[in-house]
Amino acid sequence: MNSEITDLFAARGLRVTTPRKAVFETLKKAATPLSQVEIAKINPTIDKVSVYRSIDIFLKLGIVTSVAHGWKQRYELAAPYSPHHHHLLCTACGHVEELQSERLEKIINILADQQKFKVTGHTFEITGLCSKCQTI
Repeated sequence: MNSEITDLFAARGLRVTTPRKAVFETLKKAATPLSQVEIAKINPTIDKVSVYRSIDIFLKLGIVTSVAHGWKQRYELAAPYSPHHHHLLCTACGHVEELQSERLEKIINILADQQKFKVTGHTFEITGLCSKCQTI
């Protein structure tokens, strides 16, 4: 587990437990955001309640971000633990694809500057149909 996270936990008087380590490592290895159920399935030796509690603590500490996909939530590591990016979300099959674009980031900053708005964070999700679902 990242030493920054260990220090963050210590500063808040929290322990770095085995379930918390497992959830962090699972999210670190994941190619796409995962639901709590998916995280629990990947870690069958850790009870579901510990997974849910770990996610809740990680959200409060800013270690993970939540990605809304319909009525479901998925989770992934937040910056600086993962590079900043956005998502393409397929409404048919649920596929999630990362979208990294310097051009999009510049546009967001231009739009904010035009409104004299100071950006402190943002999320951007595009919903639609992935290439596989378009052919069905």
